[in-house]
Amino acid sequence: MGRHKTPPKFYDFEFHFPPATSLVRCATVHANWLQGFEGQLDSAHLNFLHSSSIPKTPNSTGQMAADDTSPRFEFIEKPYGFREAALRNYQDGTVYARIREVVLPYYSFIPGNHEEPRLVVVVVPIDDEWSAHWYYYMNPFGPVPEWYIKRALEGADVDDDDFAKDRGDITNTWNQDRVAMKNGHFSGITKNFVYEDFIIEESMGPIMDRSKEFLGSSDAVIVRTRRMLLRALDNHAQGKMPFGLDENVDYREIRALAIRYPKGEDWKTFDTKQPPTFEFQVSDAAK
Repeated sequence: MGRHKTPPKFYDFEFHFPPATSLVRCATVHANWLQGFEGQLDSAHLNFLHSSSIPKTPNSTGQMAADDTSPRFEFIEKPYGFREAALRNYQDGTVYARIREVVLPYYSFIPGNHEEPRLVVVVVPIDDEWSAHWYYYMNPFGPVPEWYIKRALEGADVDDDDFAKDRGDITNTWNQDRVAMKNGHFSGITKNFVYEDFIIEESMGPIMDRSKEFLGSSDAVIVRTRRMLLRALDNHAQGKMPFGLDENVDYREIRALAIRYPKGEDWKTFDTKQPPTFEFQVSDAAK
C-alpha cells in the first residue's frame, strides 16, 4: 500500500497451510479498517457480545471465558506489535490465560483452547469506509477438525470470498431477532457468531467519531494499540522503520496460546509450540 513501487516481502507466518488442513474465508464489512481491527483485539467482549452464540462445553473458549467476566491484562512489547495476556482467576486456584499475538497493523492471532484450532484474523482496508476481514482457521498440530469447520460455517453464506454478505444492514437492523432476545439471546444475531462482530462495527457508522468515546479498563488493549500506531506514524515521519520490515524477526515463531495453570506461575514461561493440556494442569493444581 502507498507509493512504494515494490511491496515488502510478505511475513513468513506459520499459517501458510494447504487448504486440506485449514479453512480460509473472507468477509467485506462496511466499516473502516481500524474499527474492524479493534474489534479483534478486545478479549473482554467474549463474555457479553458472544455470550449466547459460543458453545459452553467443558474446557471450551465460551465456558472458560464465562467463568470470569473481568480479565486483567498484561503485555510484552515486540518489534512487530505486542503479546497480550487476558488473565482470569478461578476459585480452584488456577489461572486461565488467553495469550494473543498482535502483529501491527493488521494481524490478530487468537488462541484456541484444548483441542480447539487457533484463529488468525487479518483486517485490511479496502478504502476509507470498507474493510476486508480474513479468517484463517488453522491447527498447528494437524488438520482443523470437521466439527470445528462445521461450527465455523454454520449459519454463514457459502461464498468463501464474502461469507457474511447475507447479514443485512441498517435498513433491516441486520436481521436482529427480537423474539430471540426476549427468550434470552444477548444480541439477537442468530446466524454465524462472527456476524455479531461485523454488525457492531457497522452500527457505529463507517467512520466512528472517537472524540465521543468513553474508554474503560477493559479497553487497555485498544489504548495500547492506538498509542503504538500513533508512535509508528511519528517514527515514519522521521524516516524510521515502520512495522513489519524488521528482518531480524522470525515471524514463524508467532503463535497464540490459551492455557490454564496453577496460580503463582507466569504465563510468559509457557511454550506456544506445545498443545495446551487443560486437564493435566488443573489436576496438578488440585494436588
